[in-house]
Amino acid sequence: MESTTHREQHQKIERISDRAIAYSMPGKTVDGTDVLKVYEAVKEAVGSIHRGEGPILIECVAYRLSGHSSGDLGAYRPKGEMEEWRKMYDPVEKYKTKLFKENILSFEEAEKMEQEIQKEIDEAIKFAVESEEPLAKTVGKFVYQEETNG
Repeated sequence: MESTTHREQHQKIERISDRAIAYSMPGKTVDGTDVLKVYEAVKEAVGSIHRGEGPILIECVAYRLSGHSSGDLGAYRPKGEMEEWRKMYDPVEKYKTKLFKENILSFEEAEKMEQEIQKEIDEAIKFAVESEEPLAKTVGKFVYQEETNG
């Protein structure tokens, strides 16, 4: 039987962003299912960082729409919970609905975009599957910044 540890059982703080103070940085919590709120929070943070004000921890709160890992089937969730939450809180669907309501995007345009994206995903998967396995000696390549002299 699958199990999970709820946040309340392993940490006393309510928001992860509250941990930022321990690292002498600001923390901010945003609705992670609202594309525009996430965009604005990140835009503000980037501006702050570029002004030399240091890092910021941004916590994007969202419902996990899949298992915690590939082996997590979500048996600890009530039946139908994920499907119900997906209808209400899927960030892509929420944003798409907003664009429809504001007449910024048509159903036809959305469908065309989704088909193009799916084609790109399918091509990337095909490329990955058909590619040769990397050599063991290259395992660290692009993982660490190479040192430069000068």
